[in-house]
Amino acid sequence: MKRMTKAIVAIVILIALVYLVGIPEIPYFDNYQIRLSAGLDPHSFESGSNVSLSVTMTNLWFTTYLLKENFWVRGINLMGGPCSYTPLGFLVYQGNLTQSTLMSATPLNVSNPSVIVLFNCPMIRASPLNAFYRFNGFSSISYSTSFGGYWTPLPPYTGNQSSQTYVFNEFGPGVYTVLVKDAWGANVLLHFIVN
Repeated sequence: MKRMTKAIVAIVILIALVYLVGIPEIPYFDNYQIRLSAGLDPHSFESGSNVSLSVTMTNLWFTTYLLKENFWVRGINLMGGPCSYTPLGFLVYQGNLTQSTLMSATPLNVSNPSVIVLFNCPMIRASPLNAFYRFNGFSSISYSTSFGGYWTPLPPYTGNQSSQTYVFNEFGPGVYTVLVKDAWGANVLLHFIVN
């Protein structure tokens, strides 16, 4: 019995050490099965420049996670581009926001809405036997993208996204918040500053 107790204690200490050493230095969400990590480069830049967003999602467990349908809400920027159906996306907000203040904020359109409508991405539903997206055990996916501003509609407002004209605006001076999300509910908040 003593030998078994010592073995259990040793395993617990080993797991704790491995976990502590493996913590990334960039913001992440970890539910002990899926780790979502993200980073921005640079964190501060001049207006007219781009910021790069890198996102990695790692399955730390034996389990294969399945999505049975396209889960994204309208307006989210998919990490793989329009109609990519990746389980990763992001939103950009003006201001230094927190999880609690995001609910009342409106995201900026960092992708041209009129171009996205041209793709007319269908809502895909999988059969009970096939998954819309399969995230296998002990695997990871990574995406990166860059952006330097946002799109706003020009008057007159048509109310129809495909016939609306949009203009590109460089990020103005201030703090911006990036919300990275995955299909299983993990999210990471990042911030950048435009001088």
